[in-house]
Amino acid sequence: MLQISHQLAAYLRSRAGRRSTEITLAGTPRKRENLSRKDNEILVPRAIEILEAGHSSRFQFEGAVRHGLRSTFCLEGMTWSKADARASAIVSEALRRIGATRPMWHEGQPEWCQDGYTATRYVLCQRCGKPLDADARDGTKFCSRTCNSAAQSAFRWRLTQIEGEAGMRAVMAARTKSRQKSVGEYICEGCGTRFERLWKPQGYRFCSHTCSGKRKFAIEPRPCAQCGREFYPSRAHNQWCSPDCRRAGVKAYNKAYHAVPPPPERPCAICGRPFCPAKKNALYCSAACNNRAYRLRATIRCEAAE
Repeated sequence: MLQISHQLAAYLRSRAGRRSTEITLAGTPRKRENLSRKDNEILVPRAIEILEAGHSSRFQFEGAVRHGLRSTFCLEGMTWSKADARASAIVSEALRRIGATRPMWHEGQPEWCQDGYTATRYVLCQRCGKPLDADARDGTKFCSRTCNSAAQSAFRWRLTQIEGEAGMRAVMAARTKSRQKSVGEYICEGCGTRFERLWKPQGYRFCSHTCSGKRKFAIEPRPCAQCGREFYPSRAHNQWCSPDCRRAGVKAYNKAYHAVPPPPERPCAICGRPFCPAKKNALYCSAACNNRAYRLRATIRCEAAE
């Protein structure tokens, strides 16, 4: 461990131009951060709500809450050490209020928690469900390294998602405090219940995605513009009941929009019968007349050559 002498500490203070409390000598305990009134009124209760949501223990989201608060304080211009001390003080106060006692390492082991503990013997793989080998040792949960790695990856992903959500809630709580705006209370337009969200000028209409989705189906049913079947549109301007009907309707619309009016009837150049030409430069009513005209042109060319 690096030991800082009094002479070196004085030299660093003079070079950095900071107060003497910024540098702590080796072995000197760090001064505890004093919480402000707003921290006690806003941040500590929010931290208590997040910590109490932990499933395994009250300390499950301790790191996520501390990280979320510290990152927000750093973005506000506070130094990392001060931000970490402030976040640590808020989390410690929240844990103290909920009566969380940090256990020792040996107290979390199965031998300490259970009398006459014996390792669990699994029969099926906890990942794929295949039977385990009979000679597998006690406590084996997976049939192969592949299942073990997949299970560990899935567990880490779920843990990351849960801790990330807890950290984001801590960030939102800190931002609410930094903006000096309390969390607003709103009434859901879908179910009518009261809920709290971070204050914003335009407010909130729904308490969840479920209520928001139900509100979409409040529109009266209407017939599909393509197949005629009644459906509940998710938006007021929807005309089709499914993606297939939408594609067919758009295709018919484009065909009608880009359609060219057929040319007027004209007489066939061979037989004289009137017909509707598919192309504007068509001269013959059928393939037979076209072949007859070709033979006449060939005969004329042969006679001219003689």
